[in-house]
Amino acid sequence: MLSIYSAQSPTSNLPTLLWSAEVLHEDFAPTRNPLTAMVLQRDRPGVVFLDDERVIVYEVGTTGKLSSRTNSAVGSSFALHASILSSEAGVLQSTKDWPTRAHYSSIHAAAAGLLLRTGNTLSLLSKDFEEIGKTTLPDVGRCLINFSATERTILVNCLSEEQKISHFTVFDGSTFELKFSWTETPPLFRGYSINDTGIFASDVSKRAVIFSKFESHKWEKIFTSEDTCPQLRMITLDDYVFSICKDLSLERNSNLTVSSLDKQALITDKLDKGQNFSEAAAISQDARVVALWLDTMKLEKKILAESREVRSATYVAIFDLSKKVQIPSINISPMPNDDYDLALSPDGSKLAVLTDRRVYVYALPKN
Repeated sequence: MLSIYSAQSPTSNLPTLLWSAEVLHEDFAPTRNPLTAMVLQRDRPGVVFLDDERVIVYEVGTTGKLSSRTNSAVGSSFALHASILSSEAGVLQSTKDWPTRAHYSSIHAAAAGLLLRTGNTLSLLSKDFEEIGKTTLPDVGRCLINFSATERTILVNCLSEEQKISHFTVFDGSTFELKFSWTETPPLFRGYSINDTGIFASDVSKRAVIFSKFESHKWEKIFTSEDTCPQLRMITLDDYVFSICKDLSLERNSNLTVSSLDKQALITDKLDKGQNFSEAAAISQDARVVALWLDTMKLEKKILAESREVRSATYVAIFDLSKKVQIPSINISPMPNDDYDLALSPDGSKLAVLTDRRVYVYALPKN
């Protein structure tokens, strides 16, 4: 069994901090537009590896311009700003900016290089930032994007509440060629995951992990839990499925199960009360290393106010599946006030952690 907190290990087996730097410049508290007195909300920053040698930290910032109502490329009040740094030493190599909207702006690693989302536009870029392909999303507010661990497959899930369906499109992460397109009912929301052949999700009972090949409309059970899961989330690799059963009560335990695709549960681990994995997670492109953000929550009691849950500790749990071991966890201190994100280099040798405005890059043990 893997433990969330590893036993004492030799120094050579510990993650090593290579560098840290304050990279972000924008204040992500809501700002007020002086022309309209409108409060402006913006997407949160993130971190992603372009390749093993370069890491990108991105943020949405204001430009001072007026936005076009029809085309953000013509004029926009917002820009998606990327800082490209060397992963080994944190040296700033270059910066890039793309016009965008205040919402739905992000950068993701893909087999070709990067997938850029700017409002309702998806663009696949090479590692030299040359455009390979582009598509327009049909409903910008309801489209979710997922990637396989290999980054060769991109799944776009556009939800329709009126029709109660998910419209799926699958693109090649190297060429942006359309591979599949179909609809499913009932729709799939957050919590599912994909590999290069299909989708992993939970069944209606929230007890089983189920799998469906793209466009097949058929689902099969991979793993069944003894208990109903309040929130079941999947992270899929080539040969394994991480299923995270989240119980939001501080009085009950959440569980982590790692199953093989031949329906065998390889690892079952129970977290301490108050511990839960957040949405932040990272998988190396070779599907060898997985990093998960783990928060410990406690109830803060006040005499003259209502009690509230507060974060008391934050860790990054790291798993090396090629060796079936857990790398010692990283204690995140100071804990982030607001923004955080994770990214692994394609070869799984480095981990980038974004907390508020600062990014930390660690070298992971090789042995």
